[in-house]
Parts: sequence; structure tokens; C-alpha cells
Amino acid sequence: MNFLKRNIKRYVLKDLSMNGLNLAKLKNKYKMDVEVVSTAVKQNVKAIEYADAILKKDEGFIYSLACQNIEVLKYLQNDTAIKVLNKIRVEKNNNINTNKLYNEKMVIDTIEKVKWALNFTSGSVVLDRASDWIKDNKEAVLLCVKTIGQALYHASKRLKNDEDVVLEAVSNDGLSLASASEIRRDDDNIVLEAVKNNGYALRFASDRLRNDKEIVKVACKNEPWAIKNASTQLRNDEDFIFEIAKENEMVITKVPQVIYRKVMKRLQKEKNWENIISIVK
Repeated sequence: MNFLKRNIKRYVLKDLSMNGLNLAKLKNKYKMDVEVVSTAVKQNVKAIEYADAILKKDEGFIYSLACQNIEVLKYLQNDTAIKVLNKIRVEKNNNINTNKLYNEKMVIDTIEKVKWALNFTSGSVVLDRASDWIKDNKEAVLLCVKTIGQALYHASKRLKNDEDVVLEAVSNDGLSLASASEIRRDDDNIVLEAVKNNGYALRFASDRLRNDKEIVKVACKNEPWAIKNASTQLRNDEDFIFEIAKENEMVITKVPQVIYRKVMKRLQKEKNWENIISIVK
């Protein structure tokens, strides 16, 4: 009887060595057999999907498979795979190509898949390849924009108008304001957060806010050349330009020549006055 069992297993192993995916057709006893599953995975890494659930959670077994072919981890959406990946990263001094772990053809259609994929690539890539359902799921989109604000570009129209989602995105990357709805690009708090992160985000703000002195000040404090994206009115406001130029003179290099000359003279006078005061003291 034992001989017969060994003989049957020998044929099973031979079959799997030619087509590992045949593991899916076998009885459960084979799907939880370490030798059988190892043979199947060696032939086709995707075969791990058909292994017994208990075996897929066996950290030692998964580790042994991953050492031979690390791509096996991308077919395991569980904590064990993440633990194994981290272990290998430490042992290899992080010198592994995790991009190979991400299946570019996979359509992400569950929150768990989103969480898993974010371990291997950016939120923008994940959301780009996600299903429409995920692109309109607030929890999923928030996860993605937390890793990279530009992921907002791939979010649904509804979520590009969601205050929480857009605020999270611009806090991560101010330039993601470009993907926000017109309503959010006219939202004082969101635009302020965006220019705090990146002054150049001012170019994507509404006309009203590009004419807002406080917001333009913050943008120019972060990036002086952001003044070129301010409204024509503010760029021609001598007093306003003088005020922010006192903190950074680079601002005046991006304003009309007439304003440049006037503000430069005022700055020079102020410097001379400060020198006189210091001498007197």
C-alpha cells in the first residue's frame, strides 16, 4: 500500500514538474504536501496560489520558496509574505528588486490588494492599475495618496472633490493640487496646505486664491519664484512685492520690470538706512 502511494506521488511530482499549475486539480492532501507544492512552484511560481491555506501561512516554508524565487511573494496577500519579504530585505541589505514582486497586469479590486501592492510600489502606480471601484473607494484612495500625493490623478472624479482625500494628497505633494476639482482648487485651507508643501502649487490654485495675499506670501516663502504664478494684480502691487522681497529678494526677478526697478530702489534705501542706524548705535 505504501509502495502504491509513493508511486502515485512520483507521478504527481513528474506532472507538476512539467506544469505546476496542475496543483489546482489535485486533492487537498497534495496541496498541503511540502514536496509537492515546492515542485509545482519551482515550475510555475503562480502555483503557490493553489497551495493549502495553512502552508501559505508557514513562514519557514514560504521563506524557503522566496529564497529560490522571490516573485512567489507577489501571489501571497497575507502577513506571512510581508514578514518574509522584510526578513529577506534585512539579510540582503535591502539589495533586492521589489518591483518584480508587483504584477503589472493585476487589476486591484479589493482593499487588501491595495494594502499589499503598496508594499512594493507607489500609490500612483497602484491606483493607476486599480479597478474603477477602488478608484472611487475613499479608504483605498487615502491609502494611495498617503504614499504619493500624485496618486490623486487616478482617483475618481468624486474623490478628486473630497476634502479629506485632496487635503491628504496636497499635504504629501503640493503639486497634486493640479488633479483636484475646481472647487478644491478654490478651497482656502487646501490651497494653503498645498503651497506650504510646494510653492509652485500656486499655479494650480483658482484665480481668486492666486490673488490672495496671504496664500501668495506663503507660496513665495516656500519658493520665491512662485510669484510668477500670482495674479497680475499682485505682481504689479509695489508695496506687496516690496514686503515679501524683504524676506527674499529673488522674488523681484519674476515681476514686471517697472516693479522690479521700484522695489529694488526701496530695498537699497532700506539697507542703507539700516547701515546708518547700526553706525549710530
